[in-house]
Amino acid sequence: MKKKEEKKEKKISTKENILNKTQKSQKNLKNDMIFLAVLELIIIVLSIVTNYKGFDYRFSICFFVFLVIGYFLARKNHKLAGIVGIVVSILMILTIIIMDIIDSLLGLFMLIHSIKYLKMSKYRNEENSIYYNTNKEEKRKLKLKKNSIITLLILIAVLAILFVLGKKFLGTAMTIVFMVGLMIILFLGYLLDKPKSKGKRKKTLKIILMIILSLTIIGLVGVSAFLIYVVKQAPDFKEEMLKSKEATIFYDSEGKEYAKVGLELRENIEYDQISEVFIDALVATEDSRFFQHNGFDLMRFVKAAIGQAAGQGDAGGGSTLTMQLSKNVFTTKEAKGFAGIVRKFTDIYISIFQIERNYTKQQIIEFYTNIHSFGKNIFGVQEAAEYFFGKDAKDLNLSEAAVLAGMYQAPSTYNPFDHPQAAEKRRNTVLYLMERHGYITKEERDIASKIPIQSLLTTTTSSKNPYQGYIDLVCQEVKDKYGVDPYSTPMLIYTNMIRANQDGINKIMDGKTAFKWKDDDMQAGIAVIDSTSGKINAIGAGRNRNGAKSFSFATFDAKSQRQIGSTAKPLFDYGPGMEYNNW
Repeated sequence: MKKKEEKKEKKISTKENILNKTQKSQKNLKNDMIFLAVLELIIIVLSIVTNYKGFDYRFSICFFVFLVIGYFLARKNHKLAGIVGIVVSILMILTIIIMDIIDSLLGLFMLIHSIKYLKMSKYRNEENSIYYNTNKEEKRKLKLKKNSIITLLILIAVLAILFVLGKKFLGTAMTIVFMVGLMIILFLGYLLDKPKSKGKRKKTLKIILMIILSLTIIGLVGVSAFLIYVVKQAPDFKEEMLKSKEATIFYDSEGKEYAKVGLELRENIEYDQISEVFIDALVATEDSRFFQHNGFDLMRFVKAAIGQAAGQGDAGGGSTLTMQLSKNVFTTKEAKGFAGIVRKFTDIYISIFQIERNYTKQQIIEFYTNIHSFGKNIFGVQEAAEYFFGKDAKDLNLSEAAVLAGMYQAPSTYNPFDHPQAAEKRRNTVLYLMERHGYITKEERDIASKIPIQSLLTTTTSSKNPYQGYIDLVCQEVKDKYGVDPYSTPMLIYTNMIRANQDGINKIMDGKTAFKWKDDDMQAGIAVIDSTSGKINAIGAGRNRNGAKSFSFATFDAKSQRQIGSTAKPLFDYGPGMEYNNW
């Protein structure tokens, strides 16, 4: 009898220990959830109040809702609370992919308590458990069975309301993620609440959870190792690389610009010198959430990845405007295989931790618009505006801005001079995106789309500079005297060229005077020099020259050792022959 009582007391003591441990685990998990929920709420409020655009608080909204659900479940000793804790923990840990270190560490911290809670809650369904009374449990199941249809209808209504509200405030993609997470939690709760047969279903569920947790841990270790590799191999961040080289500009004797040369023809401008309508067109087309994200748009990235996996050719790469800037300046354009994946994540790292943390959104727009190529050696929106429309970037109208913004996708394909129909179609697409994102009205879109492309373009499009002979002479003199090449080093060069004299020489060389050349093979070399100062005022480098740095008949070439001619022959021989014999 005494042994039976001791055994009974020992059993009661064991149950009390289990209860204490479970209550402690429950308390820890509840504390974690309420603490993290409050923290996420503070982050949301601060983000909205301060209008901080570098943080996507929609993640915090999802985490907050999940944490509140988990907290109320944990208060009822419900095993589902442990599942909620693990799901939310894993989601928070996975934010390390977007470099959200704080949420990742907090998620790891809560994961430990969630696993402990889930482990302790296994005693709740044991026979004679102190957690639940069998009769109450049976009554609860009977009541749920009777009201299953009503419960299902209420659940559908609640989910519908949550979807509508989420789509309005979180966006479609984020709402889908939120709803999927909620459905997973509800499904697991359904499995846990179903009547179990001698632990068979319970054992199966345990195996599934262990597999999920194991795969998650392995995945996290792999992701962490990959991210460390990405950071280690990332190129050095040099601020000067973001500041694009401008073209060398030549000025005549009166200080007026007459030419630009360089490997990239560009004129850097500031944010305030760019037409606001062009910035709207660029953002609407290239990165509609540019002013909201921190350099990486997860939803757009996932959408593009799914589209590419499904074989959609127009799915895009999911790169933000900041990531494109990183690709253009710091990394490569590699897009295939493992190297392409590494390059993409390197762009994410540089965008978030180097560019977005050190520069404002306005500065990033400056860098991006100044560095981009528009084809045919034209770089930057200012140079493009001058080349295509004969105006400054600040004076672009809606239709012109849409044309240039559309060229960012494929400059050669949508060049309005070479492919006006394709350029017009692309412009109309940009206008549609601008209306879709609220930058313009339908009326403005219709008016801009009806303007013919040809009517917008400037008539002076020739890339052949009439002063190329003089430019070549000056460039060679700068290289000989200073050891730098104006084509690769931006300069402002003031020359002695007299525009009227040079234009007169050009007319003679082109046969646009009374004197006519015998044929195109006949050549000439002319130098107009100020006899008092020795300044070269004009150059006739030759006829029918092909581009820059072609052979000059007006100057001595050390490589060819070709005789440049003498002063006497033109005066005493060629002059009379041209005047009287029409040579």
